[in-house]
Amino acid sequence: MRRRRVVKPRPAVRVKVKFAKREARCTACSYTIHIGDETTYVTHRIRRYHMTCVPANGFDTPTVSAAPPPLSKDPKVAALAAMDALENALVLRAKVNGITPEMEESFRRYNKLKALSMNPAAFDNEAAIAFRCAISRIVQLVF
Repeated sequence: MRRRRVVKPRPAVRVKVKFAKREARCTACSYTIHIGDETTYVTHRIRRYHMTCVPANGFDTPTVSAAPPPLSKDPKVAALAAMDALENALVLRAKVNGITPEMEESFRRYNKLKALSMNPAAFDNEAAIAFRCAISRIVQLVF
């Protein structure tokens, strides 16, 4: 009786860096990948990328015009989304302009206020005031 060959489990998405053996089109930018160019090959679906065009998660193509996310019915969720967007804007501003000591101190204070506002043990009034102060602090940092 023959024994069955053991098959190793493979991940669903595999990303490999290869050299192009033939000409192909980049999935992201649609420019030609020439023979010998270093490319990123994704085996989830056959996709080839230039080294600079690879999406962050490796297998989703960047979308040019995506629909905006639906608006939330809950004002607290909308406020948290706004806070998240302001934090992202602050990171971009810090990358462009650099980080100053005043910015570090203000961001440290912002994190303390945000933690107080998210604390489930805090009273409602105290959490609301801390949330307002945290939002005003990050708005001052960004703008």
